[in-house]
Amino acid sequence: LRVYMQKCLQSETAKNSAKEDEFSRCLVASAAAHTAVHLRGRVAFQLVDGAVVVKPVSVTGSQSEMDLNTDLLALLGPEDAQEHAKTLRCQSLAKMLTERVILQDVVQSDRVLSGAKQLLLKYRFCQNLWMEIVQKLVAVALVSVVDSVDALQFSLGIALTMAATSLMVQPYLQQQVNTLQSFCFVCLGLAALSFKCQCPWLSRAALLLPFVLSTFQALRPDSVEALAMRLWEELEPRMETLKQGETVEVTAETYSFM
Repeated sequence: LRVYMQKCLQSETAKNSAKEDEFSRCLVASAAAHTAVHLRGRVAFQLVDGAVVVKPVSVTGSQSEMDLNTDLLALLGPEDAQEHAKTLRCQSLAKMLTERVILQDVVQSDRVLSGAKQLLLKYRFCQNLWMEIVQKLVAVALVSVVDSVDALQFSLGIALTMAATSLMVQPYLQQQVNTLQSFCFVCLGLAALSFKCQCPWLSRAALLLPFVLSTFQALRPDSVEALAMRLWEELEPRMETLKQGETVEVTAETYSFM
């Protein structure tokens, strides 16, 4: 199996060494994203004539075993819907890695972005930084509605809205963080309901359940996003080798204790 991934330059005149280097890095990052979704085992990368050739060297596991992190479309849809889900995941990971390539180049000359780099990198896309602001506003809103007449309704509305938003938008790089944040907001809603109903056991359960989920997630600490990042971090230092047309082999594996 050979996979060719190509990307067009904006113009034929933009072929100086800096832009060629950025183009090659983005191309390899996109190939790493494709590998993280579709392949497992030892994989060979080769950069040839403006295209990245990806070849499986030794395949481990099967397509059915490849984890898409419980993507709803992949679980419930037919065969073509599953392939569409994989394509969307691949495009999303390619965009994520490409953003990181560009960000890494920009932060060297921009002090503001350099200071915000770690904050930006915890999100899947830089544009998801709005979640940081929303969480601060939600904290203020929850405190302000505690003494109101409709405190329960407001608290439940805010908590469940944030839970649904975190689950649908998936703003963070780590899939486990997205799931945990959504679940924590659900537990926050349960805690608000327990105060209204005078049920101490419900509030205790709401406090305990996030720790139970965290323990379960610790048994499956890896994800497709984390694999894509590992592949890129392993390939990036070897870009000069790839530019010379040589083959670079990496291992594409996700880890689980279950």
